[in-house]
Formats: sequence, C-alpha cells, structure tokens
Amino acid sequence: MFDLYILPLHLKHGQDVGTLPGLLVAQPPRRAHRNRAQETLIIHLAVVGGNPLPLVHEEWLKLTAATYFATRGLATAAMRTAAEHLNQVILDHNLKGANAENRLNLALNMAVLRGRLLYLGQSGGATAMHLTRGEVATLPELQTDLRLLGTSRAIELRYNPLEITPGAILLTGAKLPAGWNQQTLADTSNLPLEQARRRLLLQGGSDLTAQFIQFQPGKGVIHRLKPRLRPGTEAAPPPAADAAAPLEATPPAPVQIPEPAPLPAEEAEPALPVVPPFIEETPPAKAPEAPPARPETWRAPVPEATARGGEPRRPTMTAQPTPPAQATTPSEPAVTPPERRAADEPERVPVRPSRPAAQRPPRPAKKITLPKLPQAPKLPKLPPELLLQLSHAWHNVKAAFGKAGVAIKRFLPRMLPEGETISLTPGAMLFIALAVPVLVVAVATTVYFRTGRSELHLQYLGEAAASAAQASEAGDPALQRVAWQQAMTWLVEAERYGQTEESRLLREQVTGALDQLNSISRLYFQPAIAVGFDKSLHFTNIATTDSEIFLLESGQSRIYRLFLTGTGYQLDPDFNCNASALPKTTVIGSLVDLVAIPPNALNASVMAVDAAGTLMYCGTGIQPALQYLPTPDTGWGAISAMALNAGGLYLLDAPANAVWSINYGTTGLGEHVRLFFDDEVPQMDDMIDLAVYAENLYLLHADGRMAACLNRTFTLGKATCSDPASFGDQRQGQPPEVLLFPDTRFIQLATTAPPDPSVYALDAASNSMYHFSLRLNLQRLLQPQDSADYPIPEKPLTAFAITSGRIVVFAFENEVYLAEMP
Repeated sequence: MFDLYILPLHLKHGQDVGTLPGLLVAQPPRRAHRNRAQETLIIHLAVVGGNPLPLVHEEWLKLTAATYFATRGLATAAMRTAAEHLNQVILDHNLKGANAENRLNLALNMAVLRGRLLYLGQSGGATAMHLTRGEVATLPELQTDLRLLGTSRAIELRYNPLEITPGAILLTGAKLPAGWNQQTLADTSNLPLEQARRRLLLQGGSDLTAQFIQFQPGKGVIHRLKPRLRPGTEAAPPPAADAAAPLEATPPAPVQIPEPAPLPAEEAEPALPVVPPFIEETPPAKAPEAPPARPETWRAPVPEATARGGEPRRPTMTAQPTPPAQATTPSEPAVTPPERRAADEPERVPVRPSRPAAQRPPRPAKKITLPKLPQAPKLPKLPPELLLQLSHAWHNVKAAFGKAGVAIKRFLPRMLPEGETISLTPGAMLFIALAVPVLVVAVATTVYFRTGRSELHLQYLGEAAASAAQASEAGDPALQRVAWQQAMTWLVEAERYGQTEESRLLREQVTGALDQLNSISRLYFQPAIAVGFDKSLHFTNIATTDSEIFLLESGQSRIYRLFLTGTGYQLDPDFNCNASALPKTTVIGSLVDLVAIPPNALNASVMAVDAAGTLMYCGTGIQPALQYLPTPDTGWGAISAMALNAGGLYLLDAPANAVWSINYGTTGLGEHVRLFFDDEVPQMDDMIDLAVYAENLYLLHADGRMAACLNRTFTLGKATCSDPASFGDQRQGQPPEVLLFPDTRFIQLATTAPPDPSVYALDAASNSMYHFSLRLNLQRLLQPQDSADYPIPEKPLTAFAITSGRIVVFAFENEVYLAEMP
C-alpha cells in the first residue's frame, strides 16, 4: 500500500501560484461496491485554453467519484462509466451557456490505484508522465488529440496499465512541457520532494499547469501539499539553478515526508534550506454522522452526595468525543473554542426511556415444534455370492490387523528403556494400527494443500507475471498478443490451485490488455426475468419490438412473450401462441423462424413460418391464425430462415438454392413470390441464415464465410453478389482483409437501423457478437462480462437479438439475459 503526496505545479508568467483546481483523490466510501473496496481514485480535470473551471466543478468531481465507486465490474469499465457521466455533466454545462464565455474545453486524466497496479485512463488530449528510477514514460507515447470533454455525447477513453514502485512519480496535465523528457528528468524520482519539484519547475518553462503525485510506502494516507508562500505578498519566482531562494515557512510545523535515499554527490541537486518548504492542506472536518432520529425524553437528575458538606452535585452532560483539531494553514483563521456554559446552568442528558422490570410484560414462550425424522430407506438385499465375497474380505482384513498387532507388540518393547515393560490390549493395538496410517495420510495431505498447492500457484503466477511483463515491453502488436495470451494461459493454471488478490489483479490487467488488442467491449448481463424458464426448453430464435421479446422454442410450434413493465420484463402467461391451440384439421410443421410485424388487420404482433411455407400469426388476446405463402413455380424446398425489411419478406430456401421475396404490408402478403437473384446466384446449399438492410442482403455459410448481395435499385438493374465477401479487420497485428475469422462459429445474423446501421454475427464458439459495418469492416467484439452476481451460464449460446433501444438479448438454451449496448 502506498501513501500519496500531491503537489500542484502551477506557474503563470514565471510566478508560482501555488494552487491548481481540478484534482480529486478519493477513497472508497463505506457503501462502495465490493469490486471497488480496495481502490483509490484520482481524477484530474485540466483546462485546454479557454475558460477556467467554475467553482461547481468540485461537485462534478465528487459525483463522478460516487459513480465510479458504485459501479461493478472491471476497473476500466467503471472508469468509462464515470467518465461518461462527467462528460455528460460538462456537456450540459456547455449547452446551457449562451456564449463562448461559459464553455469549457477540458482534458481528463483518471487513474485507479489498486495495490501495486495503476490503471490510467485519458481523454481529451490529456497527457501524463510516469517517473521511476532511471526511467521516464510519456503517456500516450504518440500525441493523438482525442475529443475534448463536453463537446460530444460520445467519449474517447484510452487506457494504460502501470506498475507502481516506491518513490514513483505521476505527472498529469493537459499538455506537459516539451522540456520534460528522459534526459532532463532522469532519476528525478530518487530526489527528495523539494529537489524533485525544483527540477520540474526549472524544466517546465514560465507557464506550467500540472499535478505532481508521488507514491511512497505507507498505509494509504493522502497528503495534499502546497508551497509555503509569504502571506500578503505575491508569489515568488521559481528558484534559479545556482541560487535557490527558500520559500518561507510559518507554523504549524510541516508534515514530515519520508524521502528516498539521495543520489551520489556528483549527481545531487543543491542542498535544501533549513526551513521546510511545504505545508499540508487540511480538508474541513467532516461532521459526525447523525444517529437515527428518536423521540427525545428526559430523565430527572438524581442528586449524588459530594465530598464537601454533602451538597448535591449538579448533573452534567456527557460530551460526545470530538475529533482532534487539525492543523490549519497560515492563511486560514484559527478556530476558536466554543463558549463555556454558565457554571450555574444545569445541563440535561437525553436518555432512552426505560421501563421498570416489573412493568415489562413477560415474553410468551416460543412453541417448539420438533421436525419429523425421515424414515431410513430400506437397504436392498445382497445376493449370496456377494455376501460370500464380503465374508472372505473381512477375514483377510482381520488377519492383517492381527499380524500388525503382533508386530507392534514386538516393536514397542524395544523402544522402552531396559527393564521396562508395556502391556497393550488387542483393542489398543488395533487402534494404533489404524490411527498411524490415517495420521500419516492426513499430515501429508495437509502439507500438500497448504504448501504444495500454494507453491504451484506462486510458480504459475510468476510465469504469468513474466509473460505480462514481456508483453508490456514488446513493440510489435502481434508479439504483444502472443505474450498476453501466454500470460492468460499461465494465469488459468495458477488459479487452478487457488485465487489470490495478486492473481485477480493480474487477471484484470491481462484481460484489459487483450480486450484492447482485440477491440473487445464487455456487456454486463442480467437475467431477463426473475424466475427462469423450464430446463427442458431450448430457444433458437428471438424477435423483438420496442417493449416485447418473442422466444421461439426449438423443434416445437410454440412462442413465448416477454413484455416490458416499470420493473423490467415479465413473462406473459396469457399469450397463446401454440400450434396445439389450432383445430386438429389444420396442419403445420415445426416453426423454423419468426419476425415481429407492424400493426395489421389480424391484431398480431409476431409471425412465424415452418419449412413448408405455412405462416402462423400470434397476438395478445387472440387465437393463433394460419396463412399459406404463395408457392413459387419450382415449389418450396425447405425454408430455414426469414427476414422482414422495408415492406418485403425474405425467405432462405437452401435446398432450392434460392432466396425468395414477397411484398408484405399492413394489408398482408402479396400475391407473387419472386427470386431475389438475377443472373448471378451464389451457391447456397450450406447457407444457414440471412439478414436484410435496405438494398443489402447478407447470407451466412455454415463455415462462417459470408455472401453480400446488392438488390436492384432501378427497373433495369440487377442483383449482384460477392461470395465469399471479404471482412475488413483494422486491429493491430491482424491481416487487413480475411474471408474467415479463425476459431469462430457464426450461427446467426442481424442488422440494426440508424443512427448506427450495422451487421452483427453471433459467434457460439466464444459467446461473443461480432459488430460489422454495412461494408463488413469489423468494428468491435461484444462479449459478456463474467461477474460474481451473474456468472456466464455454462451453456452454448443459441440465439440473439438487438432491440430498437439498443438492448442485447442473449439466449443460452433456456436462460435469457439482457445487456445494454455500450
């Protein structure tokens, strides 16, 4: 654990201002989420030109910290949630401003310290420097200006994991001076605090705004320091390199700061003045939390005899212990003690009303009901052959124990002094013969579980840490990915022998690094309904509306409906969408797919289809209704998927090597079925799903390849297809174009409407969702975030859908989960 020493570095035209707003260092409150219980949060809002921070920014930072500590999951995900909240607050402030005088241009440095690991998140062009013994790291390495806070609803947050060592220094700001580099700041972390500050000021130029944070071993105490300035005078200029004028110090005595060992004489800075250069800021004392309100009652004071003349002693009020007075800065007025009460004024003590024991009603005796003991089950009768074998085994064991007893009886007298004898009963010898092997096995097992398992855990954990360090130092993204994956492999082996705080922190670091390399965003899932579905169910298709979720049961002709309420989704027990409710004279096969449909004459909200082209309509408060699709000239092969888009119904018929389309509107189906393709028809015998967006048709092969087709846009136009279509992949270390993603198993497709029209593919191999643009360029991967509250089900992912409100619905066989799209 580290103590934090925080010091502002603020110069204006060469004058030391001494204070710098925009910094908050917070520790977890009592009701923080358990994932945040051991973390320290550092937030630095830096002004990028423009207007200074308003006074209300302190409340913004406090609300941001409260948001962070209340968010569960990984530290990086909680940082993003808190940063998005802060960005929204600043954006609202800027939008309310009538002119440029009220607008803020801000950069954000947000850091989370947990143990020896520090996660740094940066946005708005913020920069930072990490100074360790002999090393200076600038973050980010490449100066790429990100979108400023408060300029857009979307926020760009960049992460950097750091390992903190004793004496390390973190410098944060909007744009740090160019004079701070490896040559000028080398070994700065080895210097005492005043010398380190002086070196930074000398190399920082005449205008400087930065925060200085040093980490020293301690108990997690936060020390906010500031230079001691002369009261009533302007700030003195920074000291020269050869003649440093000490800053005047006034009482109270400064906080004693532990200093690292100084450098050798030839590298040390000029000696420090005798007067301590810093004072520690004292935050205002927090008011004690008020106890729960209770009615005030008063007890009459009881006179007590005193030592002088037996006069009754006046009752006095017992004062609550007050926190010790804290040191104040020279510029703050001294706190005067409260006035004493008059000597003859009695004080009353609030007491809780008590009832005499005689007036208390007797407590009724609790009636104890003994539970019924279960009857012992009847043991089955054993065959005679087995009984004979057990009898022989018992005689053999008895003979072995007899031999052991004789051996022990001969051995023990040899262990005694000459002339002594020992007498053991057969029962005692039998107990010794049984207890000794059991004791040996117990000791060996205990040693293994306490020493052997921990040694193996530490060994694998060390390998994982070494691979993580190798990944951090690698410059090639491909090598980084291999090293991080190797670190995860070692980490999995280490956690087979137990989980520790170190392994959990390392897992967060490795997972975060792999997520960044692979463009993975995490989804925080929760069950769709409080009471789950029957274990025998298996959902293979999902359709959604603004407030409804329809689930198709595999191999059956039944659909379940969830509807949105004020407290979440609930199962509709009155929704009747089952082929068994149809007349026996009607014939319909197992439903293969379903779509949500717009308002229609049947008052239906969902439509499903079987392989033979029979449609079943279902809605709330109505009986299922059937309708038959017009038969194409070549007849139906076997319909396997269906999509509805822009007034057209599209059906995948792989055996017929066709995608059929038919007009569909509020008046119902059209009269003719036509082939989507013209001259160019892809091979479709292994197609398993389709998705449609406007004029674009996407077809999914069973092996994960995809065909992209463009429909005719004019009367003389023709549909064209690319089969297989190339996927674009802009991730570092990956080929820019691929026809197939390795180690994937795509099973379903879906499209979303504006403002973010996209194509999504469900990967059952990794329980993830691939997000593509309409041109099939990979944007990111969406994967569930495993948590202690809602662990990921150990079942295959079978279906998914995305609502118009950007809610992802996943089905793991019979378990349905929801997550908000990030």
